[in-house]
Amino acid sequence: MSHSLLKKDDGGFSYRVSEKMLASKGVRHLFTTRLGGESRAEHLSSLNLRFDCGDTRETVLKNYEIALSHIGVPIEKTVCTKQAHGANVRVVSEKDAGLGLFFRDGDEGYDGLVTKDRGIALIGYYADCCVGLFSDERAGVIAVAHAGWRGCAGGIFMKTVDEMISLGARAGDILCAMSPSIGKCCFETDRDVPDAMISRFSEEKMRPFIEKRGEKWHVNIAKINEYQLLSRGIDPENIAISDECTAEDPRLFWSHRKVGNMRGVHGAMIALL
Repeated sequence: MSHSLLKKDDGGFSYRVSEKMLASKGVRHLFTTRLGGESRAEHLSSLNLRFDCGDTRETVLKNYEIALSHIGVPIEKTVCTKQAHGANVRVVSEKDAGLGLFFRDGDEGYDGLVTKDRGIALIGYYADCCVGLFSDERAGVIAVAHAGWRGCAGGIFMKTVDEMISLGARAGDILCAMSPSIGKCCFETDRDVPDAMISRFSEEKMRPFIEKRGEKWHVNIAKINEYQLLSRGIDPENIAISDECTAEDPRLFWSHRKVGNMRGVHGAMIALL
């Protein structure tokens, strides 16, 4: 059975971790919440990691430094997803350090990152979407994958696992932790979302994760991502899924569904040290 994330607080910096991943001595990781940063605008307070919503660049970079200090990686050694709500996965290395924060490239987008290089932090973002952090300490492979509903339907968690295996990871050794995200309770959709899942994975497989309520559907994205992991041979005991819904607690989380685009964003960070 999968387990939940641990809730941590360090002097007001509130974050989430996987107990099993925490026990991996060579792997450092965390999921941020809204709490513990320098942003002061009401719609950004306080640990906003997004540049294009009214915060100063200096403040946002300070928020990154606060979070990264808890995993022991300097801000210059980060590689960030270029999220396009797709299912592209990119292998990166130490030479890509700074990508996303200090320089950009011309790629169309990559919602997943995988590396074998030590000393760099991979970062993905969420404000309702589900982000997975992955590690195989034995093989020395880590990854991050952002799964909005389109990425989920595109099989990004499966693709991330496949890319890790191509670099030497073993399915039985891979740990995965999933961020807080919008829960089935609040993720109300039109028919296009369940249809996309059914088209990819079959109606029979998706039935436990989709519920029709009146004219709308409620979809459990986190559990569909877990289904993908299990289909790739990941041990259910090695999967951690947050039990917090980002749409239910505005004190702790930003929710795109609740407040739209005038909001901050959280980060999922992992490094192999």
